[in-house]
Amino acid sequence: MNSTVVDMLATARLARLIHADGITKPFRAWAFTRAYGGHRPSTVPDQVPPEQWPAADRDDPPFVAGVLSCRWCVSVWIAFGVVAVRRCAPRVWDPVARALAASYVTGWLAEHEDA
Repeated sequence: MNSTVVDMLATARLARLIHADGITKPFRAWAFTRAYGGHRPSTVPDQVPPEQWPAADRDDPPFVAGVLSCRWCVSVWIAFGVVAVRRCAPRVWDPVARALAASYVTGWLAEHEDA
C-alpha cells in the first residue's frame, strides 16, 4: 500500500487514540488538569469542542486543553510528527504505521458492520 495512504490512516488512528479512546482518558484528564494549573474545571470535559465550552472557559482556553478537545487540531500536530518520522526513520516507522493503519481500518469496519 502507498506510504501516504498508510500515513494518513496512521494519523487518523493516533488522533482518535489521543482524542477519544478510553485507554488514553487518564492522560487527557492529567493534561487538562495541568493545563488549568492543577485544577481541572468540571465544566470542561474532554472530547467537547472549545466552541461548546461555557463562556468563562471558552474565552481563553489553555493551548493543550484546546488541542486535546478538538480532533482536527490533534490530527494536524500528529500529521506533522508522522511526516517527520517518515522522513527521518522510515524503516522504523513503516511497520508501526501499517499496524496503526490496520487498527484504524478494522475499528472503522467494526463500527459500521451489522452484528
